[in-house]
Amino acid sequence: QGSSLLFGGHHHHKKTPNSTNRNVIHFLNNLDYDHIKQRKLDRINATAAVLVARRAFQFSAIDGTGLGWSSASLAITISRLTDLHEEHRAKLGVTSFYPFRLVLTSDEFQSRVDLFGGVVRLNPAATVVQWLGVLMDVTTEDVRILKENQRLLKRYGKIVEDALGVRVVKGHTCESEEYYRCMERLAMESRRWDD
Repeated sequence: QGSSLLFGGHHHHKKTPNSTNRNVIHFLNNLDYDHIKQRKLDRINATAAVLVARRAFQFSAIDGTGLGWSSASLAITISRLTDLHEEHRAKLGVTSFYPFRLVLTSDEFQSRVDLFGGVVRLNPAATVVQWLGVLMDVTTEDVRILKENQRLLKRYGKIVEDALGVRVVKGHTCESEEYYRCMERLAMESRRWDD
């Protein structure tokens, strides 16, 4: 049979141009344009909700994309966050969370407030009271420490990159504090080499 191939026990038929065109035409004829419009509106609403929450809390960014949620669900969750700010802003330890980023994640972390990576993590399934507890934990001293850690990390990175002659980038699976400590040690070692 010249028109089919066998890979891993499955029969794959070669698609002819006519069958491909029929599939595309079938797809286009069955598009639900109202659904497409609604999804576009949901994305706009989610973007607007993020903008309002960023302005309220003054986070450098808000990210919920790792959840894999629909834009409509994300917009509702972010709106809950903005409502929390309006109702409880006097209880927060800071008026501006900048340069922290807010990340909505279902993953478990030892620390919800990362002073090395500049991330505040909220679980979207948590209650508003639990969110408030995490946000109240951020102090002006935390903001100062984060800024200092970012300044030092930039300095360490320049020292290490100059010594090695390569660009150094933190990997996705590396913890922020672990990366900071590694760069700190490498910068100290490279200074010894220079002496």
